Amino acid sequence: MNPEEVEVRTAAADEARAVHNILVESFEPFKEQYTEEAYNITIMTPAQIRERIEDSEHDVLVAYLNGRLVGTAILQYRGDDVYVRSMGVVPAAEGKGVGKKLLETIEEHARQKGCKTITLECFEPLKKAISVYEKFRFRITGKKRRYYGIETFEMIKELHRD
Repeated sequence: MNPEEVEVRTAAADEARAVHNILVESFEPFKEQYTEEAYNITIMTPAQIRERIEDSEHDVLVAYLNGRLVGTAILQYRGDDVYVRSMGVVPAAEGKGVGKKLLETIEEHARQKGCKTITLECFEPLKKAISVYEKFRFRITGKKRRYYGIETFEMIKELHRD
């Protein structure tokens, strides 16, 4: 692997704890803005992540930069939609193309599965993530919900057939 490139692939079952650690490190700067329940559901347990790695409704992606695991995305397939359940990039890797490469890979997976949309829920304090999503042509739908004591909002990207 070229040390300057980001590599994204599907996670192996033995990477569940590492994926959990990436989510913890990614969301730690925002922990105080979450309720305890919302934070714990966002970062998931290693056992929950392993279940998602092993089931056919989900894909768990891992992103490596310079041979180090620095990002992840957990996808759920729901008919014509891919729902991004969780996505994180460790602070030290922000701005290095990891989020962009994860989103490109999510879109590739969505197209391979015949999906028409990619959706996710976001939380206002995650301004850098929102900016990355918007650059990748996600738009805010206006749909909001209470999520374990915080307010989230939906973002969507419609996939056009080329």
